[in-house]
Amino acid sequence: MKTKSVFQVLRSIQFFGKAHKTAARQFPFIQWQPIAATNGTVVSDTLYLSRQIVDDKRFEHSDILVFIDSSSHSFTPANHTFASYLLSHQNSEIEIDFLQLMKKEKCSLWLHYHQSTIGLPERENFRLCHLKKNEAVEVLINGKFDFSLAARTQRTYLEQKYSVSYLGDFDTFEISKTTFDKQPENNPKKVIDLRKILW
Repeated sequence: MKTKSVFQVLRSIQFFGKAHKTAARQFPFIQWQPIAATNGTVVSDTLYLSRQIVDDKRFEHSDILVFIDSSSHSFTPANHTFASYLLSHQNSEIEIDFLQLMKKEKCSLWLHYHQSTIGLPERENFRLCHLKKNEAVEVLINGKFDFSLAARTQRTYLEQKYSVSYLGDFDTFEISKTTFDKQPENNPKKVIDLRKILW
């Protein structure tokens, strides 16, 4: 197998309407719920992959693999990444929702603002951090989508919580015949809080 840099993205996304704003303010930011790693993960320095990934025509020539797994109670908005994994190449800009992964000399994580994936207020694009092996980074962000008379929609609020990890480089793997339960770290190495006061 061609050596691959492997990343894991865990996410939890929740929408709530104006009617639930007061109740939402009384509780902490969204909490992690159970997450099943459906296409693979790394356990004890062994890379496990699903048959779906191995059979993907892009697998043989790719050198970046990103697992994307969502909380069991998470909502995936229409403009977000629906794929459960991504295959790509070194020096590519890999977009996952509002995040961007880049692997050059170092692994880096960037904020790539789209109103459709974050909402308002607008944010500037910038590098969030460098990613180091097995040091999870947690990203918190929120936004609002305003009332539209034409679309007959009322203001809604979006809360998003992500855990991003660089799992290392691998040139061997084993086929996984099951899913793995993943639990984001209770004390991630770095927490990047991009939340704004929305009301």
